[in-house]
Amino acid sequence: MSASAEAEAAAARAEYTEAKRRAVGLEKLETRHGAAFEASALRAEQGVLDEIASSAWHRKATS
Repeated sequence: MSASAEAEAAAARAEYTEAKRRAVGLEKLETRHGAAFEASALRAEQGVLDEIASSAWHRKATS
């Protein structure tokens, strides 16, 4: 392999490695965001369920 071909191969490997590093970082960020979003949605849903249960209990207690 000639020196210029080796240099091109090394540059391509470095470029690939950097792109892979960025992609892995984005995948991790996507996973954390998905988990945080799901937790937020579950908290909101639990708040609604708690409010419904509390309202039903108060209606029953005052009837």
